[in-house]
Amino acid sequence: MVAKSFPSEAQYRRRASEIQASLRANGIDILVASGQDTRRYLGGVDGLAGIRPLWLVLPANGEPEFVSPRLETAEIRFQSWIPVTEEWIEWNDPAFPSRTHLEALNRVLERLSPDKTAVIGADFYQSSAASIDTLRGGFGVERVKDVSDLLVGARLIKDEGVISVVRRAADIALHSYNAIKAELTPGMTEWEVSRIHRTSGMDRAAYWLKDEWEYTPVGFATPLIQAGRDRSSHAHGLASTRVIENGDIVQLCLCGMPLFGHSVGFDRPLLAGDKEIPADVRRIINVAEEAQAAALDAIAPGKTAGDVHSAAFAVVEKHGLVDALRHRTGRGLGSSELEFPELKHGDNTVLQPGMIFAVEPGIYAEGITSARFGDTVLVTDGGFEVLTDTTVGHDL
Repeated sequence: MVAKSFPSEAQYRRRASEIQASLRANGIDILVASGQDTRRYLGGVDGLAGIRPLWLVLPANGEPEFVSPRLETAEIRFQSWIPVTEEWIEWNDPAFPSRTHLEALNRVLERLSPDKTAVIGADFYQSSAASIDTLRGGFGVERVKDVSDLLVGARLIKDEGVISVVRRAADIALHSYNAIKAELTPGMTEWEVSRIHRTSGMDRAAYWLKDEWEYTPVGFATPLIQAGRDRSSHAHGLASTRVIENGDIVQLCLCGMPLFGHSVGFDRPLLAGDKEIPADVRRIINVAEEAQAAALDAIAPGKTAGDVHSAAFAVVEKHGLVDALRHRTGRGLGSSELEFPELKHGDNTVLQPGMIFAVEPGIYAEGITSARFGDTVLVTDGGFEVLTDTTVGHDL
């Protein structure tokens, strides 16, 4: 494994130890996880194709190991502190007896629990039904437990390793926004705006990864960009071939996982050209801005995720625009694309320092405009810190 500045091996080991403690507390002997979120969070493995499954195996008492297709073994050893102990191949070779990922996983589990009495904790959320059925067939239905909530809970409070990467992801989003703002002109298409985002974002990601060359700066999500009154109700409008006209509001969603699979939320409306913004469009923008400000004011340790949503909702309701809502007020961010809790009605999760959210209430008024102001926010002991920049993009 090449030494990395983020996260460190010590941080990975601390995460594994914390999950092992939770496994023991819940009567689980061995964790098996095939989801990319867990292997990134515990092993630092990112960017591998998901066609051939690989497994992370973590005994409640013992060292973690990977079960991998031979195709990916070299890359895993390059990225991770966790060894590959079992490989599977797609041809006959006595040196590699496993032909499928489940055969290879079963060999490891038989070594760790020869009598098959271990209680297996599996991530049902990110494992295939076939994998779960195979585990149950080998160990019995009663010995295969769903630990999805345990793994989600382990990532609720972000350590400094996650926070450090999300800060850099936020910097990449701001870099892309500034590039788009500088180049946006009427006559461009939405997809050309998307290209600016991708190019500028990759440039900035490469800057942060200049000493981390085991990872790639090109792992970008598709930016969501829509422009004009005719696309105003598209909360997740994919950048199209539509030509942007003078006076269009271009709604940017520069969210995704721009760096090492860590997520960021950053949304802003931009004006294309120099036409004056009509009063009906201005009203939607102002209400969206006010709703986000109210949501931010509601963030503090001890408040609930639902409290934050209620603050934004009250603003939208006051202005009679509830019918123009399309989604919750926000979502958890961190070392995967979607984390928990969610800033929505009924989520009573108590906010704690170390949680990170995208705070992004949006209004989508049919035939008028869409407007969403979104930022990445870290809950702190004294309230919150915005990791993106709330001073940017409020000058329409």
